[in-house]
Amino acid sequence: MLDTGIKAGEDVGIESRADEDGVVQLTASRSAVMSRFGGVAFFPNTWNTAQTITVHAQPDADGADAVITLEHRIDGRAAYSGYYTDTACSRCTTPLTLADVTVIVEDKDTPAVVVDTDLGTDGVQTTLLRVTEEDPTDGSRAYTVALATEPTAPVTLTLATSPPGAVTVGPATLTYDASNWQTAQTVTATAVADGDMDSETVTVTHTLTTGAVEYAGGAGVPAVTVDPLTVAVTDNDAARLVVRRGTGTLAFGTLTLVEGGGRPSYGVQLGVAPQGDVVVRVSSADVGAVRVNKAGGTAGAQQDLTFTTANWN
Repeated sequence: MLDTGIKAGEDVGIESRADEDGVVQLTASRSAVMSRFGGVAFFPNTWNTAQTITVHAQPDADGADAVITLEHRIDGRAAYSGYYTDTACSRCTTPLTLADVTVIVEDKDTPAVVVDTDLGTDGVQTTLLRVTEEDPTDGSRAYTVALATEPTAPVTLTLATSPPGAVTVGPATLTYDASNWQTAQTVTATAVADGDMDSETVTVTHTLTTGAVEYAGGAGVPAVTVDPLTVAVTDNDAARLVVRRGTGTLAFGTLTLVEGGGRPSYGVQLGVAPQGDVVVRVSSADVGAVRVNKAGGTAGAQQDLTFTTANWN
């Protein structure tokens, strides 16, 4: 059993005397291990001297363990390459075989999802992003996501916000495979403008799905998880009254009246949703010159406008 970068040796020898020079070639079933030599040579005068082949783990980018088979093959120049030719040999019909060696390579890479919220600004990572509604500069924040090791199967991250509605994140899914696992993909979190004055806190989660056991977990392997991010949304709304005439907004002081003429009207609404009922009283600074009434056909002064969470706008 090898750790990545740790060397181990195996001794190779020949049990009976070689009549000719012989070379034992070594091949590996996968490239996860490397031998120091491609083969070892034995001669009639050194046939019973064990020779050491050094094997070491080959570092890779994935996070999976590997099982490797080392095969030994005798070069065809030697009598050992086929059947024994000595007629007095009791094993003259038995071909020579060499046992394989199994190497288990324990990987030292740790599968993980790498979230970068710093993006090279000050070197400080954070789990808190701050955005402001309808702000051209601070209305959104970006961060990147990549994998720490090459996956053995595609890995998909699905993004979601809770509570929904206050922040959008895009793209909604990120997919990684052997070709792009270390390429950082950008995610943008954007504040959504609403009608209230409340600042909100939103959690962004990244749910991982994959067939790669080193990321999904199982058989004693822990599943890879991603810490959520928190997005703090600063509201840009302020309590205000909106005065309208028709479909446009009416600036205060610009409504012109003619004595004896018609009775123009205008509309009033709240600028943001209230937490409860809001009563607006309309009055004239000179009741002798101008009177106001929200219901012209109703006797008496109807001066109070009541807004609720249902009709505020």
